[in-house]
Amino acid sequence: MQLLLKRENISFVTDNQPPALETFQGMLQTFYGEDFVYQFLASDPEGSAILFTLESGPEGASLSPSGLLLWKAVSKNPHKLTFSLTDDCNAETKVEIEVINITVK
Repeated sequence: MQLLLKRENISFVTDNQPPALETFQGMLQTFYGEDFVYQFLASDPEGSAILFTLESGPEGASLSPSGLLLWKAVSKNPHKLTFSLTDDCNAETKVEIEVINITVK
């Protein structure tokens, strides 16, 4: 009979802080009809990996797990995007931004 022992190091953070979006003013601008690409940056006080999740936004918008926003501005109206930042311990920050479309005449 063989006995296999598996050893894992588990640490617990009793005061886990949520991740924070870095240097962002709450509004983005894009040109109407153009592809829009924006890389959000975030950090976690404990150094955990951060997962970006798009919760709501305009049709066709996508947000990668690493925070890359892709979207084509097909409406002249402002749009709101809501997404969350989650760390390895499930601490979460909700973010809402507005994207303004600029029309060039």
